[in-house]
Amino acid sequence: MGFATAASAALVELSADRSGVGAALLQAVVKLGPAFGASFLGSVLNSTYQAQVAVTGLPAAAAATVKASVFGGLTVAQQTGSAELLASVRTAFVTGMDDAVRITAGVALVAIVFALLFLPARARAARPAGTPQAATGPMQAS
Repeated sequence: MGFATAASAALVELSADRSGVGAALLQAVVKLGPAFGASFLGSVLNSTYQAQVAVTGLPAAAAATVKASVFGGLTVAQQTGSAELLASVRTAFVTGMDDAVRITAGVALVAIVFALLFLPARARAARPAGTPQAATGPMQAS
């Protein structure tokens, strides 16, 4: 809901001749942003998990399974009955999630700072006082 409002506000600020480019850019962000974000944050989580999980004392095949995925780690911990491995898998996963959430919060804070610094000033400077704001509804034929 918030994104739709922000997108509408951004498109209203564009001139009529640039609105098509703005709409296309907005659609690209809507389609590609979540995919890139999920893949990046998933990579952070996976890298942290693999770096943090303790596989010492496990056979090579079991260690590879544990490092490959959280579910593999849980399965090996259950099959071996190792409470230490289970705790290590859970802790490594939570640490990876912590890292991903920290990065997400950092990106959100940077976006807020940029919005506060640049958006109000650009919106006021772009439109001289007394100039009406562009219509936000669909264009009608004359």
